[in-house]
Amino acid sequence: AESAQRIEDFKGDLTTLASEGGLYFVTLTAPTCKERQLKSTIERRSKIFAKVKDKIRHKYGIKLNGLRKLECTYNEIEDRYHPHFHFLVQGYREAVLMRDLWLEAHSTFSKEYRALIGGQDIREISVTKEDTKNLIEVFKYATKGVVKSTIEAHAEYHIQRAIEGKRIFQTFGSLKKTKLTENEETENVTIDWQPPK
Repeated sequence: AESAQRIEDFKGDLTTLASEGGLYFVTLTAPTCKERQLKSTIERRSKIFAKVKDKIRHKYGIKLNGLRKLECTYNEIEDRYHPHFHFLVQGYREAVLMRDLWLEAHSTFSKEYRALIGGQDIREISVTKEDTKNLIEVFKYATKGVVKSTIEAHAEYHIQRAIEGKRIFQTFGSLKKTKLTENEETENVTIDWQPPK
């Protein structure tokens, strides 16, 4: 399947990144939003990450190596959406800079939009050439469909509309694009939808 192909495409490169500075799984989030704010929220967060990446390159002289995945979850009880990013990135300093600059970029926002430290996550993935089990698990998690745990068909529909034309999966730095990522401006995701019990 596509996921297995993608793991094969990236396993070697990601293992190399891990051996040359460590590989970190980073999640960057900010508060949930209402349906009508979803598209603009995704656009704003994508722009913020682009600025973070530029600042790391220009101010700190560091080129980030890794990949980014956009994901959006939906909370049926609160009727709110949660677009956020998962990253696999080389280097602890890089991971911390990403998180800190993400928070800094949100620091002037009102409470409704401001990212807080508690929502962000950084964890090292232990991976060697002999043992890529952890990498494969995290990679599967980080690159699955953009929509996770959607209860309602209408939420799924709105998420798909909001991400139309957006790049869901993106590599940066020394991580090479593959045929899959080049073809994939957007991803068509099929979701098993079951009515609430």
